[in-house]
Amino acid sequence: MKQAKYKIAALSVLVCLGIVGNATAAGGKYNSLPEMGKTAQKVISNPNGDEESKGVKTLQDYIVQEQELFDYLFQNHPVFKYHEEGNLVGDYHISDRGEEYLDTGNSPKYSKRVGRPSAVQYRLGAKSILDYPNKFVGPEKCGECHAVQYEAWNRSRHSKTIRFPGEHPEVDNDLNKTMYNTKDTSILADGI
Repeated sequence: MKQAKYKIAALSVLVCLGIVGNATAAGGKYNSLPEMGKTAQKVISNPNGDEESKGVKTLQDYIVQEQELFDYLFQNHPVFKYHEEGNLVGDYHISDRGEEYLDTGNSPKYSKRVGRPSAVQYRLGAKSILDYPNKFVGPEKCGECHAVQYEAWNRSRHSKTIRFPGEHPEVDNDLNKTMYNTKDTSILADGI
């Protein structure tokens, strides 16, 4: 079953390999090494995703999950066999999610600023938090993959609309206390 899944995925990954004719002059990007990028390898060696503990896949989980696919491809995809035999014209480059999400655009700069790997671009994964409506992990976890959007949202009034108990400093986290030194301005909407 896994091999069938990987054979289908292999067709789509071939496009991502970026086979180009003699492009090593492009700053060494096309290095023809059958390995995931340094960023992905770093994440894989120190995974701290949430799939096992919370059932929700994060960017880290997707990068770790990809290792199995790439290991399969490196062993079975014809392009790597052609290269070993000297029958591949041009050079290739492996583009994985670590590179796509964490090495492009302003992701490295943003990750350094927030102190953790963060992406500033994204695409919908095979499974997302939307698949787990009863396992909401909070906006910070969403911000791991949608960092720029999270930061903009976090500065907005909208981010203060729905909060967990204990996140109401304007009433000293006492949900029974009224706001603005009045008797009837509850922090909670009527009926809650």
